[in-house]
Amino acid sequence: MAAVPVFVRPPAPILTMVEIEGNLVHACQVVMTASRSKMGERYAGKGEYQEQKKNEMRKNRVETAAVPYDFGGNRKRGGCVMAQTIHHYLIFETAGGFCGIAWSDAGITRFQLPTKSAEATERLLLRRLPEAEPGAPTPAVLETVAAVKRYFQGEETDFSGVELDLAGQDAFFRDIYAAARRVGWGRTTTYGALAKELGAGPEAARDVGQAMAKNPVALIIPCHRVLAAGGKIGGFSAPGGSSSKTRMLELEGVNLAPPPPAQQSLGF
Repeated sequence: MAAVPVFVRPPAPILTMVEIEGNLVHACQVVMTASRSKMGERYAGKGEYQEQKKNEMRKNRVETAAVPYDFGGNRKRGGCVMAQTIHHYLIFETAGGFCGIAWSDAGITRFQLPTKSAEATERLLLRRLPEAEPGAPTPAVLETVAAVKRYFQGEETDFSGVELDLAGQDAFFRDIYAAARRVGWGRTTTYGALAKELGAGPEAARDVGQAMAKNPVALIIPCHRVLAAGGKIGGFSAPGGSSSKTRMLELEGVNLAPPPPAQQSLGF
């Protein structure tokens, strides 16, 4: 009796999901017993496969413009988020010209001595504080503005109580500024005298001079009252230079001009 051939139906493939090189595929799509060379033929080599994936990522990526702030409005530097100080400013007119003042939540951050035009004052102020924006002054700022106006009208004015924001200033400079603020209306001192008051040697007079030159809030920190050795006028970084310094001192009743020579007796 002839043997009857038996045909056995192969089992259906199990649709198991497996991950290959980061992609989920059906196990039935992969011949699990395939040799390494078969895999190489499918993916054209590992190096070419990786390059293909990189190209796909470049194609699908979404590019955004680099911005210096995070979503909370904080400045980023070197990948780190830094708290951003918000500065506002105001340009206002006085008897001496147009002044500018800038402030943060902590206090006054910048003061611009007067120039002949609002545009020039604003330009000078923003040169030192480019991120500042115009803003409505706080009551403390309005009080300072009123005091500045009185000053340029020749009225004795005390700025020692004005709250300042000197964040970022050198610690020694802060000490110098605190000492300078104790020099009141109509009085003067010298770079060397301030250095001595702080317990530093005469060589620190140069540091005092540098602090005065970098004073961010001239007038409020009265650098115009700090003179060079021998009572000489010294430098002044504000518009007008030493001439402006002289006029401000004269406004306070300080005259640095040498006294006129005494009339000599003719002997009869």
